[in-house]
Amino acid sequence: MPRPRLLVAALGCATALRLPWRRPAPQLLPPVPQIFTPDDSRPVVLFDGECNLCNRGVNLLLDRDRCDDDERGNLRVAALQSGVGRTLCARLPPDQYAKAVDAETGAYKSIVVQGAREAWVGSAAVLKIGRQLRGPLGWLAALGSFVPRLVLDPAYGFVSRRRKLWFGESDQCRVWDDDWE
Repeated sequence: MPRPRLLVAALGCATALRLPWRRPAPQLLPPVPQIFTPDDSRPVVLFDGECNLCNRGVNLLLDRDRCDDDERGNLRVAALQSGVGRTLCARLPPDQYAKAVDAETGAYKSIVVQGAREAWVGSAAVLKIGRQLRGPLGWLAALGSFVPRLVLDPAYGFVSRRRKLWFGESDQCRVWDDDWE
């Protein structure tokens, strides 16, 4: 059915010529600063920078990262409270975001490992991190991969809900990188 000439004129030349609209494509995810580049596509571990258990875990990760080829290690770390942490967390699918951030309070309730194209939250993130560590912790993570999620997820949730009560909170994050803000 031909379009009326008035409508063609109102919609503009691009429509009259059947060219695609000149609108920018909708952006579904917030833009990411150059975190994942061809030179550095290592996953980023996002942790609660105010949680002492999380800070101890990051210290352990930094000491035992098993990468031999790159002195920087296999993983990078950032606090969930940092600009990078908030940006990467906002890019999570809704189901994973709900596991990582409390909808009512906005408090962080889970560790996240964000890769260039994939993310792991909770017990899956812990296993992902564990497989990157040297020594017995890497072997333990490999064994943990055989434990069903029906066991791992509730166990992780139990510890996660009580971590600040058991291990305390710190006023500031130990790991901070102003270049990532």
